[in-house]
Amino acid sequence: MHGDQQWEVLTPAQYQIDQENRTITVRLMPHEALRVASMHKYGGHNNLRDAEHFPIEEIVIMGSADELVLKGQQALETFSNLSKALYTLTYKRNL
Repeated sequence: MHGDQQWEVLTPAQYQIDQENRTITVRLMPHEALRVASMHKYGGHNNLRDAEHFPIEEIVIMGSADELVLKGQQALETFSNLSKALYTLTYKRNL
């Protein structure tokens, strides 16, 4: 996503929800982005109050040849501060 581009809302056909296992599955193509959470006035990874309210427990990224599993604090800290209002997680597959 660049500058003034707007986020698009996914249609129900673009994701799967498994309420019993509390998971959401989304397929992304190379160079696509997915907003997974929005937190107002986030103070950063070291802000204990904000870290407690981080809404993601686990992230699993499956590529064609590998898998990345991030849990708890590791899921939080894998996001890099790109700007004051944007933290990103970038996945690059192993070749």
